[in-house]
Amino acid sequence: MKLERQVDVMASPEEVWKFFWNIPELASCIPGCTSARAEGEPGHYAATVKVRVGQFRVEFQLEIDVVDVVDGQKITARVQGTDRHTGARMVSDLQLRVLAAETGGAVVWLENDFQVYGRLASMGHSIVMRRGEDIMDEFAQNVRTRLSHSAPKDDASQLA
Repeated sequence: MKLERQVDVMASPEEVWKFFWNIPELASCIPGCTSARAEGEPGHYAATVKVRVGQFRVEFQLEIDVVDVVDGQKITARVQGTDRHTGARMVSDLQLRVLAAETGGAVVWLENDFQVYGRLASMGHSIVMRRGEDIMDEFAQNVRTRLSHSAPKDDASQLA
């Protein structure tokens, strides 16, 4: 199941690139992510994500391996994990890309090609896809919020 989102942000492409590599900040945008950390070799991470899918509440213990980097432009990662309680398994090929926007700021492209197996898969494609879309939408909105600069506040000293 493939999901794609485009996020327009006011941050520069360089700021977005730094954000991609700030694991705690990026992880805080992932719905249900309760922990994320670098683990072992460079480019290898672990995370825990708790979400509800239909009648199931799952807690995926994820391994994330960065498999390709185009410096300043694109990160491709393989994400896989299992929920110990249901035996559900998920595998995802994730791509994050950043481009300069013509009007300033940047465009962030998010692509997630994922599959679920086990009890979650038995719920049916439409339920799993709908929940995947909800998670992707929330992630995209969180990224937009984190990377968009707020308008400067009025400074009383400049009023006169």
